[in-house]
Amino acid sequence: MAGERKTAVLQIRMTEDEKAKLDAAAAAAGQPTGTWLRDMGLAAADDIAGGTKKRKKSGS
Repeated sequence: MAGERKTAVLQIRMTEDEKAKLDAAAAAAGQPTGTWLRDMGLAAADDIAGGTKKRKKSGS
């Protein structure tokens, strides 16, 4: 995935409170919200699917 151009867009509806919670978590991690959320979502997908691949974090 490293070096691949990101062209797909995913829109998610949420409350303002939910977005604020995600924004705060991303800020604590030192990442933009979208980057942090993509990294967390992909890591969770790997865990659920039983994948053992190590994923390079965006922005690292």
